[in-house]
This record gives sequence, C-alpha cells and structure tokens, in this order.
Amino acid sequence: MYIRRIGIQNLRCFAHTEVSLSVPGGKGDFPNVNVVLGGNGAGKTTLLRALAIGLISPALPSSGFIPFQLVRFSSDGKAVISVEGVSEVPASPTSFNTLISENGDRESLSHWQNDQFWEAVLEDGGEQFFLCGYSAERRVAVAEGLNDPRFSLRYTRIAGLFEHKTHYLNPIHMLWNQAFPNRLERVISHINELVPHDALEVRLVKAVKGSVQGRSRDRIQLFEGNRRVAFFWRGQEVDYTSLSDGYRAFIGWLADLLYNLLLVCPEDKELTEVPGVVLVDEIDLHLHPEWQRTVVPSISGAFPNLQFVFTTHSPLVAASVPSERLLVMDKRDEDGSSYVRRGEESLYGKMAHQVLESDYFGLSSTRDERFTEDLHELWLQASSGKNPEASLKIQEMLASPESFS
Repeated sequence: MYIRRIGIQNLRCFAHTEVSLSVPGGKGDFPNVNVVLGGNGAGKTTLLRALAIGLISPALPSSGFIPFQLVRFSSDGKAVISVEGVSEVPASPTSFNTLISENGDRESLSHWQNDQFWEAVLEDGGEQFFLCGYSAERRVAVAEGLNDPRFSLRYTRIAGLFEHKTHYLNPIHMLWNQAFPNRLERVISHINELVPHDALEVRLVKAVKGSVQGRSRDRIQLFEGNRRVAFFWRGQEVDYTSLSDGYRAFIGWLADLLYNLLLVCPEDKELTEVPGVVLVDEIDLHLHPEWQRTVVPSISGAFPNLQFVFTTHSPLVAASVPSERLLVMDKRDEDGSSYVRRGEESLYGKMAHQVLESDYFGLSSTRDERFTEDLHELWLQASSGKNPEASLKIQEMLASPESFS
C-alpha cells in the first residue's frame, strides 16, 4: 500500500492542507521519493505523524498508541486525516478517513473507509500496509533489545515518531537473529551498498571469544558455523558502539528497516520486492556533506518498491532530487497555520549556496551576517561620496575567495 494523497484538517500546526505524493512506479527519476523541506517548527514532523496515523489508524487504538495534543488548539476539538491509498491489488485508489476528537484532557481515534480492503491493516503480520517511521531522535539500544511489550508490532515500527524514549534494537542483534540464517549475507550486502564503502564495511567473520579495543564479545550470540557480524573501519575491526554518530544513526534505522522487511517478506521474495511506506525525519542527521549528496538517490535505488518520505534541512539533499520530488512547508499569512506545497523551482544539480538562496530556503545571502552589514555600510559610504576608499574596499572584500557566495 502506498499513499497517493493526504488531506489534513486541524492537526497541530495544520488548519487545512492537501498534498499528493510520488509513489513507486511513476515516471521520472526517483519516483518512490518525497523530500520535505521547511524551517524548524514548520510542521515537517507533524506531516510524517499524519501520514503514519492516516495509513494504519484502525490498528492504533489497541496498539499502545495514545493520541496526545494532536488536535489544533483553535479548532472545534476535532482533527481529520484523509488518505488516498493505492496498491497493486486492487489497482484503483481507495480512501480512508481518521477522526481525532478531544474528550476533556484526552483524545480518541475513530475511522471510516469506503471498502473492506483496509481491514488487512488489523493484521500485525504480512506485507500489506507495511509502514516504518524514524524520528530525528532515533536511538539504538546497546542491549539485545528494548521492545516495549505494551506496543503492537505495527505501532512499534512507527513508535519513534511519537514516543521520545524509543530505542531501536542493536543492529548486531537484529542481523544475528537466528530466524533468518539464509538471508544474513544479503542483508549485510544491502548495508554495505548504502554506506560509504571506502571507510566502513560489515562482514561475516569466524567467531572467536575475545575483545576488540577492550570490549567483550561474550554477549554476542554465535551464528551458524560460528560466524559473527563484524564492523571494519578502514580495515580495522571496531565495535559497533565505537562508530561515529553518523554511522550509528544511519545503520541503526537501516538495520531496523531490513529486520522488519525480513519479518514480512515471503521466502520466495527478495526484500527489495516488498511494497510499503517508510518515513524518515532529518535523513541528513549526522551525515557528512559528501554523503548527503548521495544518500537519497542510493536509498531510492536500493528499495524501488518502498515509498519514502524524507524531511531535511540540507541543501545538498534537496539538490539531489528533481523538483517534482520536493514538498515545501509554508505558512499562511492570515492565521499562521502551515500548509504543504509542491516544489516548482528546479534545484537539481545546483550548488549549496544557490539552493539556500532559492525560494525553498529563502536566505537572502549565505555570507556571514556581519560581513553583509559591513558591505552594506561601505556601499552607503561609496554612494554618498563620503569615503573615497570605500569602493576599493568593496572590491577587495568581494574578490576574496571566501566571499564567493
């Protein structure tokens, strides 16, 4: 199931908005990608939450999910999320509506749909309505697992978008799961395809009790043939917890996604064939600019049947996809509410300072603010004739290599 369109009324920062999404199988580059741009507080995370609620709301009341402060304060105490979904069977779109109502200090969910197809969302297993969500606060547990027993499997996959203390399983323990011995090498291959291979590599090596950099491996389970998962940084084996924040954050959510794909993927199918929706807040989190340039195209190509919705503050991420994949958060002048609009100006291939000065980011200049003020003051002096040397100083400042943007 994919989300073709979503309408939102009275949900937190949104009074009313509607937006169409790109879905796998469409025309053009990266048809399975949607990249959401916007300033802090514009509503990017709320949009991801709306997508998650809208797609699986029938399963949420009994999942451990507790709606909290979702209804917009200035509304009539009700919020509505309308989703138009599309899947291979049936091929035609099908709609689904969720009502969030205030009941005193609490909120409750109710829903209605136009056909019986949506009843499959009540089943925890299976690949229908596959949905995963990852917040900007994604944390990886050091221990074997911290799954909250209060949460259903469907809600566990998106709980990070709503629960501030959610942890994902340590990738080593997820990759080491004995339920999937025949797919371990393929899963590791997926990870290696998506991380910069000139620095980090994940391998299967012979398991021998010992330590790496003083860290005991006794806690790691042995796999078939006494093999174990190992991380190598520039050829030197290191413990997962010794990796940088960027690698841990990226591998953490990627391994969680792969693990959940394994849970629903039939034996006769490749993981890359599973359809579904994946929501990732701040895809550029902790990533070096060089990695930001390629992360979205790489993920899009690796999982062509998954529909991705990413948020980002990175001009490099924004410039890595065509304008038809960009969604922009904006504010209405009359009430300050947020709305989502489709990107129009092409950023594809532009330099970072050009992207930041575009309509998407709205910076008047990427120069340091003090530099701009000094430049403006010199311009006033030169135009008034009070300082004959002002024009020469302006030329010197603009000629500096550091002031090209």
